[in-house]
Amino acid sequence: MTTDIPPESALATSPKPVAAGDWLSLLQHSLEQAQTDPMALALPALGGAAGTLLAALLVFAAAQAWQRAAGGFWRAMGRLGSVRGFSWLALRAYRNALAASHSVLRNIYLGREEELTLQQVFVPLCLRATATTLETQPRDTQQILSDPQQKRLVLLGAPGSGKSTSLKALAVGVSRSEWPPLQDAVPILVSLRAYGQAEDSTPLLDWLVGTLLPGYGLQHSKVLLQALMSKGRLLLLLDGLDEVAGERLETVNRRITAFLDECDAAQQCRVLLTCREQNYDDLPDRDHYARAGFAEYRVAELRDSEIRAIVQRRAGDFRLHDKSLEHYLDQVFQYPDIAQLHRSPLLLTLSMGVYLHQPGEAVPHNLAAFYEQAIDNLLRRHDFREAAHPRQNAAAPLRRAVDYGSANRYPAEAKFALLKAFALHSLLQAEAEGRDFEEFSYASITALAEQLAQRGVLDDQGDAAALVREIHIQAGLFSALQDGVWVFAHRSLHEYCAARAAMERNRDDEGYRLITGHLHHTAWRQVIFFYAAMQEDNAVRLVETLAEQAEGEPALLPLAGHCAAVLVQPQTALRLRILENLSFAVQQADEAHRPVLLKSLLALGNSRDARVRDKLDEHLRALVDTSDPSQVAREAGRMEPALALQFLAYLAGSPDGLRKRAALEGLAQLESPEKIPVLWRLLGHFLAGGDNNSSLRAMEQLLPLLAEADAVEHLNTCEPLPADAAVLNQMADVYPFLPTKTAPTHLALLLTHYAQLESPDMRLSGLVDPAWRSFLKMVLVPKSPDELREWRRLPRDVGRWLPRIATITLGRGFYHLTWVGALLWMLAFWQTGIAEKIITGKYMYTLSVLISVTALSTGPIFALCWQPWRAWLNKRGLLGDLAAYPKGLQRTLPKPDTHGVSLVKRVWRIGLNGMKRSAALNRVFLLLALAAFLNHPVWVGHGGRITSLALDPAGAGLISGSYDNTARLWDAQTGAELRRLQHGDGVIAVAFAPDGKTLLTASWDNTARLWDAQTGAELRRLPHDSTVNAVAFAPDGKTLLTGSWNSTARLWDAQTSAALRRFAHSGDVKAVAFAPDGQTLYTAGDEGIIRAWDADSGALRWQSPRPYWSEKTWNRNILYIWLLLVFLSLFLPALNWFDRGRVIYLRKPNRYLHLYQIPGVERWLPPPESVPK
Repeated sequence: MTTDIPPESALATSPKPVAAGDWLSLLQHSLEQAQTDPMALALPALGGAAGTLLAALLVFAAAQAWQRAAGGFWRAMGRLGSVRGFSWLALRAYRNALAASHSVLRNIYLGREEELTLQQVFVPLCLRATATTLETQPRDTQQILSDPQQKRLVLLGAPGSGKSTSLKALAVGVSRSEWPPLQDAVPILVSLRAYGQAEDSTPLLDWLVGTLLPGYGLQHSKVLLQALMSKGRLLLLLDGLDEVAGERLETVNRRITAFLDECDAAQQCRVLLTCREQNYDDLPDRDHYARAGFAEYRVAELRDSEIRAIVQRRAGDFRLHDKSLEHYLDQVFQYPDIAQLHRSPLLLTLSMGVYLHQPGEAVPHNLAAFYEQAIDNLLRRHDFREAAHPRQNAAAPLRRAVDYGSANRYPAEAKFALLKAFALHSLLQAEAEGRDFEEFSYASITALAEQLAQRGVLDDQGDAAALVREIHIQAGLFSALQDGVWVFAHRSLHEYCAARAAMERNRDDEGYRLITGHLHHTAWRQVIFFYAAMQEDNAVRLVETLAEQAEGEPALLPLAGHCAAVLVQPQTALRLRILENLSFAVQQADEAHRPVLLKSLLALGNSRDARVRDKLDEHLRALVDTSDPSQVAREAGRMEPALALQFLAYLAGSPDGLRKRAALEGLAQLESPEKIPVLWRLLGHFLAGGDNNSSLRAMEQLLPLLAEADAVEHLNTCEPLPADAAVLNQMADVYPFLPTKTAPTHLALLLTHYAQLESPDMRLSGLVDPAWRSFLKMVLVPKSPDELREWRRLPRDVGRWLPRIATITLGRGFYHLTWVGALLWMLAFWQTGIAEKIITGKYMYTLSVLISVTALSTGPIFALCWQPWRAWLNKRGLLGDLAAYPKGLQRTLPKPDTHGVSLVKRVWRIGLNGMKRSAALNRVFLLLALAAFLNHPVWVGHGGRITSLALDPAGAGLISGSYDNTARLWDAQTGAELRRLQHGDGVIAVAFAPDGKTLLTASWDNTARLWDAQTGAELRRLPHDSTVNAVAFAPDGKTLLTGSWNSTARLWDAQTSAALRRFAHSGDVKAVAFAPDGQTLYTAGDEGIIRAWDADSGALRWQSPRPYWSEKTWNRNILYIWLLLVFLSLFLPALNWFDRGRVIYLRKPNRYLHLYQIPGVERWLPPPESVPK
C-alpha cells in the first residue's frame, strides 16, 4: 500500500529533526503527538504496567509451583523411611514436616500468630534445680539442656509456665539446626496424653513407629529409629505427663522406662519430660524417674527483667491500642502479690490481652480475675465490629449481643455459660470413663448447647452449632486437633471454667460438695486451686475444711497451704493457722516428704499481709536450725523477692559457713540490685576464709548486676573490704583509672579479685549487656608486658589529640562516588546495549518489564547469597554490628531470621528485604532509560522511531524505515516526502537496488517486500517465519539477501522471488552484506560472529572469533556495574569496617583507646576529675 503526497503538501510535512538532548522540543513534540493520538503515550504506560504485573505473577506462580514440587518431593522421601542410602533424605523430610507443624504459635490472647523459634520464643525458659537435684553452681538453661553428663531431665512447672511451648520451640529449633550443641539431633515430640490413650499392650517404640512418625510423613522407621538411638542422635521430648489420666499413668510410666532400658540403656540420647510440679509430687512412686537417671529441674518464675523484656517486645501492640506501656508496668509492679502472679508467662499474657483490649488501664489483682477477665475479653473481643452495617440474618440465634448486628451473633454471657457447663460436664464424664478430660468431640459440646437451650439456661432456643463455632472461631477458645477431636485453647482455661461452674452450683451446696469430694483426685487439683482463688464465701469455706481435714489427713496439708496462698479474702487467722501446721510438719517430715511440704509453706510468702510474711520469716529461721539450710535456701525463690531477700540476708549474716553458702545458693534464684550488699558481705567472708570457689560464685552473681544504672554507686556504698598488698599492687594492672593516692573503689577491688581467681578464658558469655561484656573483656583478659604498659597508660592517652578519620565517612564517600561513577560509566556504554533499541516508541513496556525483573531478581540474589556471605564474614571476624547502620550505608540484616527455613520461604522473606534495598538500583535504570530516550534524535515526519536509512545510487532519493509501520521515500535535496510504503508492523531495514528503480524493505510482519521506486507499487513479497532484520542487494541486482530472527539468512532471486540458499546461524541474524564482486556474502547477528559465505555453493569460507559476551543477553559492562551496585547496596555494609566509632588513626594510637567508645562506659569509670593526668 502506498500513498502519494503532492509537492505542495510535501513542503508542509518536511522533516524537522530535533537535536539530541533538546528536552523542550521533545516535550513539545510529545504534547502535540498526545493531542493527535492519545494512545501513542497511553499504550507504553499500559504496556509497562502490564509487564510489571506479568512479571510479579510469573514470580508468584513459580514460587507456588516450587513449593508444591518441594512438598511432594519431601513427602516421597519420607515414605522411604529406613531404605538404605535414603535415610538422610527421609530425616530431612521429617524435620521439615515437624518444623512446619509447630513453627506457628496462635496467640489468641493478643490476637496474633507468631513464629515459634529458639531466638524469639513466646515463653523464655529459665530452669532451676529442685531440692532433689544437687548442683555445685548455678547454670544457664543452655548449659543444662546441653550437658553431656546429664541427658535425662524432668522439667517441672506451674500451669502456664511454658513447658509445652518451650518443648515445641526446641523441636522446631533443632529441626532447623538453629542450636549448634544439638545440631545433629533428631527431635521427636510426643504428647503423653495421646500416647496414654493407646492400648495397654502398645510399647512406646511401636506407637512412635506406627502412629506418631507417619503423621509427619516418616514411614517404615523402626530400624532408622533404633539406629539413631544407638548413635545418641535422638532428642525425645515427652510432653505432659500430668495429662495422663488415672490408672493409665502408672502404665505410661512403665512403658517409658521400659523403652529407655531397651533402646537407650547407655543413656546416650537426650530425653526431656515435662509435668506440672503439683502432679509430679503426687505420683505414687515419685522416685520412679530418678532411678531411671532423670534429674529434676523447675521452670522458674519470670524475673523482673524478663517481665519487662516480654512487655517491651509487645510495644507495637501498646501503640496500636493507644495504651501506655510504662503505666502497665507500673500497675504490674505496684504490689508484690500482683507482681508475683505476673511471673507466670501465661498469666502475664492474659493480663496484657485484657489491658490492651478492654477499656480502662487496670490489671487483674488475683488469680481468678486473670482467667475471668481474659475469657470475658475473648468472648467480647469482636462485639460491635460491624455496628455501622446492620446484619440481616434469618437464623434464630440463642440471644443476640446487640440488636443492630455485630461481628459476634451471641452475647458473651450465653457463651460463657456454655463453657462453664461443658467444662464441668466433660471433667465428670472423663472421670467416669477413666480418661483425661482435656479432649472432647464437637458433637458432645453441640449436644450440650442444645440441651441448655431447651432448659432455658441460654435464654433462647436456636442454632447451637453456630454458637459453638463462634466460640471456636471468633474467641479462639477451642482448638481442633484431628478427627473431630477438640480441646480448650489452654488446659488451665478448661479447669477454670469447671471451677467457676462448681462455684455457681449453689443449690444444696452441690458445687461445694463436688469439690470437697475430689480433694484426693490429682486431675482435680488445679480446679480446686481455682475454686479457692475466687472471691466467694465458699472459697474460704473450702480452705477451712482443708485445714480441719489436714489435721487428721496430713496428705491434705500441702493442698491446704496452696489454697490458702491464693485465697482472695484476707483471712489472716486462717492463713496463720495453716502456716503453723505446715511449719511443724516440715520439721517433722522425712527427706522424701519435706520438699512437697516446703513448697506449700513458701507459697504463703506471696501474701500481702505483713503478719503472715513476718510469721513465715520467723518459722523459716527456726527451720534452718533443725534442717539443711541449703534445701530451704534453694526454694526461697518461690516467695516474693523482698521476703526471700530478707530471709537470705539472715542466713548470710550467720557466722555459720554452711548457712552462708546456702544463702549464696538462694541468692542465685533472685535478680534484684537489692541483693548487692548481701553478696558483697558474703564475698568478704569467703575471701577472708580463703574459700576461692564460693568467692568466685559470689562475684559471678555480682558482675551481671553491675551493668544496671546506679548499680556501681550502690556497690560503692557498701562496707569496705580489707585489701592486702598483693591486691593493691595488681589493681593498677586491672583498673588503672584511679589516681595513685586514692582509696580503691569497691568496683576496682571486685575486678582485681576476679582477675586473680578466674582463668584466662573468663566466663563472660552469660552477661546479657553487650557493653558491660565488652568492658569486662578488655579489663580482665590477661595482657602481655607491652599490652600492659599501654593499658596502664590509657587514662593519660585518652586526652591526647590524634589525627583520625571515621571509617564511616570514608565509606560514605566511596559509596556515593562509586554510584556517580557507575552511572557515568553505564551512560558511556549505553548505546552499545540492547536496551537502547527497545526503550522508545510502543516497546516502552519492555523497559518496565526490565525494571520489574531487576526489582524481583535482586531479592532472590540477596536471599540466596546473604547467609553464605554473613557466615564467611563471621568466620573471619569481619561481621559488623548489624543493629544500626548510619545513613548512606544500608542496614542489611533480614527480619525475621530465616536460618534453616526452606528455600521458598527464604527467598520470600529475605528477598522482600532485598527488594526494598534495590529501590536505588531501579532508580538508576530509570535514569539511564530517560537519558537514552531524551538523547535520541526524533524525526517529526514519522510517527515512531526511525530504524534505517538508504540512499539511491544517484543520490537523489532517500528511503527511511520506522516503527510507525511505514517506509518513506524522501527527496534527498529538499526533504519532501514522495512515497509512503505501508507494512503490517514496524519497518526495520531498507535498501535500494543498484539501478535505483526497486526498493527493498524488511519488517516485523515477517516479510521482505520489493517496491517500484517510481510508482510505489508492491512488486513481490518474500515470506519468512519471523521478523526480518536486514536486507541487501547483490551488486548486479539479480539476487538479494535477507537476515531473520529465525536464525537464518536467505539468498533470493530478485526477479522470481525464489529462495536460492539458506545460511544457518545459532542466533538472530541482524546484518547482511555483499562483496563488490557478488561472489561472497557476509552475515552477522546476536552471536557476535561475522561469517563469510560462498554465494554459489553456500559454503562457509571463514568466521570471526567468538566474543566473550553477546549483546543478546546483555552488555557485559552494564552487568558488571549492576553487580557492583548490588554488592555496594546489600552486602558491603555487613563488614565491620563501617561500625560506628571505628576510626582510622593517622598516627599509632593506644590499642585500648576504643574502651571509651563503649556505650555507657562512664558508669564503670571514676568521675573525669579524678582520672590521673
